[in-house]
Amino acid sequence: MKMKILDFIDFKRVNTLLEGFNQTTGFVTAILDLEGNVLSKSGWRQICTDFHRMNPETAKRCTVSDTVLANKMSQGEKYHFYKCLNGLVDVAVPIIIEGDHVANLFSGQFFFEKPDLSFFEKQAETYGFDKRAYIKALEKVPVISQERVKTAMNFLLNMTEMISEMTFQKLEQIELNEQRRKNEEALRFSEEDLKESQRIAHVGSWRLDVQSNQVIWSDELYKMYGFDPSLPPPPFTEHRKLFTPESWDRLSAALNNTINTGAPYELELETVRTDKSHGWMWVHGESVHDASGAIVGLKGVTQDITLRKETEAEQEKLKAQLLQAQKMESVGRLAGGVAHDFNNMLTIILGNTEIIMEDMRSTDFHLENLEEIYKAAERSAKLTKQLLAFARKQIINPKVLNLNQVISEMLKMLGRLIGEDIDLNWLPDDNLKPIRIDPSQVDQILANLCVNARDAIKSVGKVTIETDNISFDEEYCRDHIDFVPGDYVMIAVTDNGVGMDKATLANIFEPFFTTKNADKGSGLGLATVFGIVKQNDGFINVYSEPGQGTTFKIYLPQYHETDLPRKENTRQTDVFSGTETILLVEDEPSILRLTRMMLERRGYKVLSASTPGKAIKIASESSSVIDMVITDVVMPEMNGRDLAKTLTDRFPDLKCLFMSGYTANVIAHHGVLDSGVQFINKPFSKQDLSRKVREMLNMQKTPHDNHSRHENETGKSMPN
Repeated sequence: MKMKILDFIDFKRVNTLLEGFNQTTGFVTAILDLEGNVLSKSGWRQICTDFHRMNPETAKRCTVSDTVLANKMSQGEKYHFYKCLNGLVDVAVPIIIEGDHVANLFSGQFFFEKPDLSFFEKQAETYGFDKRAYIKALEKVPVISQERVKTAMNFLLNMTEMISEMTFQKLEQIELNEQRRKNEEALRFSEEDLKESQRIAHVGSWRLDVQSNQVIWSDELYKMYGFDPSLPPPPFTEHRKLFTPESWDRLSAALNNTINTGAPYELELETVRTDKSHGWMWVHGESVHDASGAIVGLKGVTQDITLRKETEAEQEKLKAQLLQAQKMESVGRLAGGVAHDFNNMLTIILGNTEIIMEDMRSTDFHLENLEEIYKAAERSAKLTKQLLAFARKQIINPKVLNLNQVISEMLKMLGRLIGEDIDLNWLPDDNLKPIRIDPSQVDQILANLCVNARDAIKSVGKVTIETDNISFDEEYCRDHIDFVPGDYVMIAVTDNGVGMDKATLANIFEPFFTTKNADKGSGLGLATVFGIVKQNDGFINVYSEPGQGTTFKIYLPQYHETDLPRKENTRQTDVFSGTETILLVEDEPSILRLTRMMLERRGYKVLSASTPGKAIKIASESSSVIDMVITDVVMPEMNGRDLAKTLTDRFPDLKCLFMSGYTANVIAHHGVLDSGVQFINKPFSKQDLSRKVREMLNMQKTPHDNHSRHENETGKSMPN
């Protein structure tokens, strides 16, 4: 199985990356299987290619070293340094795919310090190497610091994760293709079996005499068309009423051809029953001959295939939904994958730019350029947030709220957004039920829909926002695949703009799809709305016709708890500075430095740590009382949540603020923060951070908390 997985690694792409890594850093690399076979390599040292790998004995020692990870890798170790039996230092990173350790990404053939020349002189004598050439090759082996090697290994560690992800996705696609092939084959056999059954089974039979126009039906045919079997069937001239116009035209042509040529026919026809309901029939007809061979009539069989046709239509709809879901999921993975690194970089750009601008005079000619950099970084952060909202990986803090109240507070802002030439009508339902949602997501939904409405109205016009309570039953949801039975609150946004055709409607929720000019929109507005609605277990319908305007109807589940929570005191303090002591934990050095600078400029005393272990040591040894810990979520050694638990077990009144650029299921369950967990999302500005810190530090402590703090300060009692 392991060799089978290795066969799916895209070595061509990997080799390109390894070559680039070698040319940029000078590090040699290779991929080896667990038996030591070299699958890919880049830039090996001459001492290995010309000497160690050429002699059978030293080559055997190389193979022993190359398989070290198969037995030596300790639990949780990300990469492993070892000294090969031929005297050089190597390091290897495991490649793990679907939980299996299948190969190693190797780098090495260097020294941490100047080598012992006598060892290699003796080795040359032992294995018959040209001593001068061997020592000359030895001199080309670099001496590299452990710190630089670890930096390179972090890059290679990311590369192994990328290789694993690429290979897993390839295997997943192959499995999907195989399953699709099996499904298509099964469907083909099913259709063939069904077709044969239709030919054999006389579900309904009929007979027609070109001379009297008299028709004879079996009892089953009466049932299929909805006629009273005690009455004669309608004359042939009346049969037109039993079919849609298009089906009747096809049937008439087939009948005439059979009468003229004697050739049989098979058709699938849409029928109209006596109760005006529509169905589908499979019809087989053939000519009837007299003794002389002349055609004197027609006969045939008919089968009701309505259920099959409905099933086929349903399958097509489900297939389209599956393809759409796969596409959306792919974009979601992309958004989640780039969010962490992208947000970390934006944090550095925004924070450093903000600090530099704060220290500059207003007359400095560089200030305008820095402001443009800051604005561009803010726009980039907003773009990432939109992608995460679409991917349903946006971290949210839902609250039980009355939608009418939230929208009412937004009306002035929405009015400015759409402009004075467009009337904004607000039609709330007076008895609207509560819902549970992050209020900022309501802002996102309405802002995006109103901007689209504004752009659809060419001059003057009208935008109407409505709310209502809606319930859907099982019967309704059977006819609307995306709907789930239950009680919902509806938000409807209607405009009298240009409207949309069917082709546009089919694509409006896809990310980056837009009908606007490149400078007017990113194509993420409706994708963001779609993601928010789905994240909150809702659904959305769009009604539009060219020239007739558009209505978006969004349905969000009603919240059925009887007691609404008391309204929070959202008044913010005017001062965002302080003198408290804060423990800051962040494994990215540039962000650690930047965040520390932000806090110190607000007057706080900051104790900084680059790892959880250092943070625990600082907290244990600090002579100062630590008021708050601010920690990244994803770090080596221990994640932020476990670190916070370790610290609060010892210091129960310690306040904890989490920060991350990840989309984050580490502290969030399905994108929703646990109640009471405090979180700030990267990238953040100095103002955002200082406001959040001040608000948390201002929170009232319980008497028990104060008592614990006092005991800790006096040393009488220290929590375990």
